[in-house]
Amino acid sequence: MEIDRIRGKVYRYTRAFWLSQGSTSTTVVSLYVPSRTRLRRLALRCCHSLATVVLDASELVAFEYRGAVPSSTLLTLHGGTPKVTYCKVHICGEEVSYKEDTRLGQFVQLFASTTKRLHLESARLGSGIDDDYFPALPNLRNLELRGRVPNDDTAVVGVVSRMLGHAANLRALSLFFHPEEHDRWAGLSYIREYNEEDLLDTHRLKYNGQSVPDVPSAAMAPCLSSSVREINLVHYQGGRPQRALAKFLLCNALVIHKLWCEFAEGDLWTQTQLMREIKGWVMNKSANTQFL
Repeated sequence: MEIDRIRGKVYRYTRAFWLSQGSTSTTVVSLYVPSRTRLRRLALRCCHSLATVVLDASELVAFEYRGAVPSSTLLTLHGGTPKVTYCKVHICGEEVSYKEDTRLGQFVQLFASTTKRLHLESARLGSGIDDDYFPALPNLRNLELRGRVPNDDTAVVGVVSRMLGHAANLRALSLFFHPEEHDRWAGLSYIREYNEEDLLDTHRLKYNGQSVPDVPSAAMAPCLSSSVREINLVHYQGGRPQRALAKFLLCNALVIHKLWCEFAEGDLWTQTQLMREIKGWVMNKSANTQFL
């Protein structure tokens, strides 16, 4: 499909283009953007049949993708080295496999040298980040990771540490914790009411003062001690793996200036215990800490 064929949407002076599953009645397998249409923003959302996109990326500064792990051949970019500074990749479906790790790294590589803001979302937080295949991000200043951290997750500290190892000049790190899913109850209407409290519990705060989170040995990312100024924790529930991750980050963020933490729903006592614990991990005692 040529971009000009989408009536009334894109012409020579168009600067932004969004293509999603429902934006056209035609199943789009390939997309060709004429060289005269120099986009600044491009978003591809849930275009599951899309195999190739060809465009002049000489003025492209923002790119967004949502779907399965893309092939490294999805994008063919002309016009010299892309100048993309904002990149958002949301991987839908199950956790990323080892083979898909490679493909995700190759995909991000297209914009790695210029990206300043990177958002990565997947079923499990940090899924798809493999140290051997993920590229260096020398200009990255703002990193946002979204996904769930299961209560039995013992790898999340290492995963996030590896990711930070690729971003030597990172300034701000934001972690959005998705609630646990209860797939075993999906479709079982006869127990839906009975388990309503259990389902709601996946969104609520928890705290076990007797269970001190152990921080697994992980290579400390240099950016934590030298450049990270801001850490944001969103929908923090206080599960053991989340606490271990927060402890690792805050105990190593030596130059942090700002910590912002938004708790999941819960009682004041639990919030207070978690808040005290988190404040105790912050190495820079003059840092601005905010809790919601």
